Amino acid sequence: MVNCAGGDIGAAGGKPLPNNALDIPIEDVQALVNNNLIGTIIVCKTFVVPMRERGRGSVINLASAAAHLGVSDGAIYAILKAAVAHYTRCLARS
Repeated sequence: MVNCAGGDIGAAGGKPLPNNALDIPIEDVQALVNNNLIGTIIVCKTFVVPMRERGRGSVINLASAAAHLGVSDGAIYAILKAAVAHYTRCLARS
């Protein structure tokens, strides 16, 4: 399974403005959480449970280089991509 959904799209569509760690509107934070983290979890729950039951399968969750860098513009996106990377590490232990 390859999971590559997500993006830096706010609640109203388009990039959130402002788009930094403190000033981004909470509605945009929630939209980013839903698109980048919750979406990844839903796809994994849907496809990985049957893989586990079969005893085989592969998962590739794509994140972003932003997951490993501190950024000012797009901070929430970067934080969520770091969460996707760590979720994948935890999923591998399940």
